[in-house]
Amino acid sequence: ADSRQGQLLLARLRSCASRASSMWMDVLPTSSLLTMSGPECVSALRHRLGAPVVCCFCGDLVEPGDPHHPMLCNKLSGAKTSRHDLIVQCWRRSAHRATVATAVEPPTARLRTPGGDARIDGSRGDLLLALTAGLTMVDVSVTCPTAATYLLAAARVDGSAAARRDTAKKAKYAQDGAGGYAFVPLSVETHGRWGKPAMQLLKQLSDHAGFQDADGPSFITNALGELSVALCKGNHIVFRAGLKVLARASGVGFCAGASAPSTEVE
Repeated sequence: ADSRQGQLLLARLRSCASRASSMWMDVLPTSSLLTMSGPECVSALRHRLGAPVVCCFCGDLVEPGDPHHPMLCNKLSGAKTSRHDLIVQCWRRSAHRATVATAVEPPTARLRTPGGDARIDGSRGDLLLALTAGLTMVDVSVTCPTAATYLLAAARVDGSAAARRDTAKKAKYAQDGAGGYAFVPLSVETHGRWGKPAMQLLKQLSDHAGFQDADGPSFITNALGELSVALCKGNHIVFRAGLKVLARASGVGFCAGASAPSTEVE
């Protein structure tokens, strides 16, 4: 555990050890939201096992076959945004099934500090949930436990990467004030472990819908299963985007592939 390789191994194992991390392997493909393609399954398995998926190029010194780098590469922001949006949509569907009304991208400018001044930084949350307890803004974040910032702690403590991101998000929205929205950070590690605030919100959604003890776990389990599949699909988008970066850096006259497969002659 003192070596970097040992820390990488422990960080991955601790993140994979949560029940939510393996939900995608257990769900029945009863809908398109719970169905994964062959390549998506391969990416998910290789990521879970720590096997190399792609070694992309972003200007950093990357070891050949580094299995963690695509999750950290700063050249794949577009793919990571797509992954983020898939997860946000899952949370919105879960809220809908729990009879909770939602709106997307609530502006934080509506939030007031205790002194009454509105924030004008232009930032937005991901979803606004109309819960019985009050309007609640949530912000989804995907974090990699093998990133240098998180690695040492992630190798020693379960879920430390998600917990640290949750803390950072709470600090960012610390100026909510008594008259503003409640705020819940929804952080998930790339291997699928969710932070405590996310798990508490799922329980809150279940309670809001009035599910009994016999129904509550089913609601939460189904929601986690859909979130797990969405994360795997999103990770596959990131890995696939990494291949394009590799191709661009490895030759000249780069040509990106079509955004969708087609048999038509152009």
